Amino acid sequence: MFKFPDKYRLKDKGFDDFMVSYRMPARCGFLQVIASLEPDWEHVSVIKMAGNHCKTPSWSEMCTVKDFFWDDEDEVIQFHPPMSEYIDVIDALHLWRPTERNKLYPRF
Repeated sequence: MFKFPDKYRLKDKGFDDFMVSYRMPARCGFLQVIASLEPDWEHVSVIKMAGNHCKTPSWSEMCTVKDFFWDDEDEVIQFHPPMSEYIDVIDALHLWRPTERNKLYPRF
């Protein structure tokens, strides 16, 4: 089940119940996380900030984020699109989980 926990929630950023921003502590910096509930997807975007620099989050940091937003037995995926479709200009990683309405992934 997708959760929007209050522990690190940034309430002053103008987000609503369907999109929230978090700042989570991480080794050598912090993780800037935006979580959103879209019609067919639960989605989390993660950037690691170290000083004034963006870095790609580590596997263990992404596992921490997964555990923060989803239950232990929830299956969450990370897509690797064709390089021609890359749109990120920063080192963000994304986690996705289809909702029950998502017809592309009927087993969820």
